[in-house]
Formats: sequence, C-alpha cells, structure tokens
Amino acid sequence: MPMRLEGVSIKLFALLLFVCGTGCQPQSSVQISTHIIEVNGVSRAYRLVLPDDLPEHAPVVIAWHGFGDTAESMASYSGLDQLAARQHFLLVYPEVEKGGWRYPLPGAPNTNVDADVEFFDAMLIDLARHASIDRERVYVVGMSQGATFVQWLATQRAREIAAVVAHSGGPPKAVDPLTFSVPIMLIAGSKDPVHGSMKKSADNYLADARFVSVPGLGHAWSKPQNQAIWKFLLQHKQIKPVESE
Repeated sequence: MPMRLEGVSIKLFALLLFVCGTGCQPQSSVQISTHIIEVNGVSRAYRLVLPDDLPEHAPVVIAWHGFGDTAESMASYSGLDQLAARQHFLLVYPEVEKGGWRYPLPGAPNTNVDADVEFFDAMLIDLARHASIDRERVYVVGMSQGATFVQWLATQRAREIAAVVAHSGGPPKAVDPLTFSVPIMLIAGSKDPVHGSMKKSADNYLADARFVSVPGLGHAWSKPQNQAIWKFLLQHKQIKPVESE
C-alpha cells in the first residue's frame, strides 16, 4: 500500500509565457511541486504541474523521461509544462529511482521488474490528493527509454491508460504487438537511429497506431509535435465498466 510522506513537498510557482501567432504574449500561471511517496518501502519522487485554471475531472498526462534524464530536464526540453497550461491538464513527471525504468529484458535477472508499474499505481492514488482527476483520461508519454517503458506499462495497465505516446523509443521485446490494445502514437526523427524500427513497430501494432516522422530530427524531442500529441490523446478515453451494486 503506497504511503505519502508528509511535509516534503516543495511548492514553486511559475509564470509561463506563450507567444501567439499574432505576436501577443498571453500569460498562464501554474503551480509546480515535487512530491515523495513511499512504494513498497522505497521513496519515489514525481514533479507535479497544476494549471491554476485546472477543471474538475481533469485529464492526466504522465511523462516518463529518458535514460540519464531527470524530471526537470524533461520539463525543460519537452515544453510540456506550457502545453499543460494551455490545454488545462494535470501533468506529472515521475523521477527514476536509479539507472533506467524497469521492464523485462531477455537474459537478465529482471529483479523487481514491476517496481515502476507499481510506482504508476501509487502516483494515481496520490494524485487524487491534489486535484480532481478523470480516471478515464489517463495518458502516458515517454522519451527514449521512457518511451520503451510506457509501451510495456500499457500492456500491464491497459485498463487504466487511455492512450500512449512513444517519442524516440521502440517497444521492449517483451511487448507482443499482436496483443497490444492501447491506442499509440510513435514519433521519431528521420535522422534518429530508432526511426526505422519504430516505423516497423507502428506497422506491426494491431491497436490504433500512428507513426510520425520528423524530418531532419535526430534523437531528440520535437516540441512542434506537442499540439499533435495532445490532439491524439484527446481522441481517446478509457471507458470504465459500470460496477453493479
């Protein structure tokens, strides 16, 4: 059972500026905070972005950074904070415990391989403390190794995740494309070494899978795709079964 450690959240306030096409600069305010929760005896951290005008039953986007990155660095290079403020969704950046996100690897011991899936579960529980969230609109996005992880996560939590965006990272070998059921958008730069394999993965998925090739881009996040990412996510909703009384 996850336990939240009280008194460790660091509240920050950010004023995000956006330049619109006509040259005006509308402002949107968000609250940024870091939270620590205990998952199976291990302290795990996540960065939370709450737009001031967040609606009731807000959609949730959980963004998993790449290997060697941090929650803060992903926030910087992805531009997702600004997207959250414009589109009024709750944004979460999990922080890796050590090394990279865990999923089954061929020939590896795969010790504690479910730790980050359980971290996902614990975050969903804890987020309800901070905002009213729509459990039918929980989305996951990932960059590089984070993109690989979210494809594994979607196989383990298909009833919790409405849609996936994988940026610059293909699926792990443990993912069977024939049984993958969650709608997914895959994005890769045309100069990224994973471009070809990601396109092949998109072709192999039986789920609603879309592949976006970004001309001239290497292994990096494409901020110009952020609006297309949000448009794709919004098209999907996880329909929860009605529980009988």
